[in-house]
Amino acid sequence: MGIAGYYQRQQSPAILTVDPAKPLPGITLVGLPAGAKEVFPKTGDIYLAQARLVVTPSGSSVTVPFSVTYSNRTELIDKPTFRGQIGISYNFDALFAGLKN
Repeated sequence: MGIAGYYQRQQSPAILTVDPAKPLPGITLVGLPAGAKEVFPKTGDIYLAQARLVVTPSGSSVTVPFSVTYSNRTELIDKPTFRGQIGISYNFDALFAGLKN
């Protein structure tokens, strides 16, 4: 199981001010309206948290991670404030280790 978190106290009204006519070289801002001039335009607390649990069936090389993410603001996550993810992965080292013998 793993838990991660992020907290930021935003004291000024904008972290980054941009000019849509002169984009920043090498930086692409996604999800902003075409005429947006400020990124993170509100002051206040920004926090998000994620909890992750990985399930591994006994005797198996398959792992299934489950995670839940929460954010109080949607600048960092462009989805609803709660969301969950489920994945699946396979440890190929175990497969190849069996072939070496």
